[in-house]
Amino acid sequence: MRRNLSNFWFDNVYWIGGASCSGKSTVSDILGKATGLDVIHLDDWIFELLELADARSSPAMNWYRTAGMGRWFAEGGQNATDRYITSLREEMERSLPRLKSKVESPTIVEGNCFLPKVASDLSPHGRHLWMVASDEFRESRYSEREFRHSVLDRYDDPDSAWSNWMERDHRQAAYARTSANEMGYEVIDVDESTDIESLVKRVAKYF
Repeated sequence: MRRNLSNFWFDNVYWIGGASCSGKSTVSDILGKATGLDVIHLDDWIFELLELADARSSPAMNWYRTAGMGRWFAEGGQNATDRYITSLREEMERSLPRLKSKVESPTIVEGNCFLPKVASDLSPHGRHLWMVASDEFRESRYSEREFRHSVLDRYDDPDSAWSNWMERDHRQAAYARTSANEMGYEVIDVDESTDIESLVKRVAKYF
């Protein structure tokens, strides 16, 4: 992915990447309301983009599309994590044309698919950061979300599927944190001691 300097929409974006349950969506919405900036949640497009996936251009996303949710967490280990991270890269690639058509003014764009390794092509320093929850906090927050039952009910062994799901997301979070740290990018760690007001202030101050 290479930055095309003619695409000036890049310069209107404040990017927030990271991992699940870190507060990205909440912080983005609060900042958008406070500042008047538009907000785009990349996850809002994921199922639509999955339907457009094909084996040639986006094999990882295509696996999720064709396998069905009842197989997404049937296996654990590094292979499942690698597939997920690859799917995030593909999701970012597929999101760019849509972003180009939608970003017309200063906008906060947030989502797991904004990985540190694409930041240098899309954003100047000081316009991107990553929010990463601790494993314990992520698991507790997921446990509170009712939608998880509609996912796990698809499995003969829901406990194993839950374990694989959390392992995958924990590993993706570690990947995002490590990659951002290695590249010298801002990482905000989130755990049970983090309150939303201080989190919003920290993100606003960095931007």
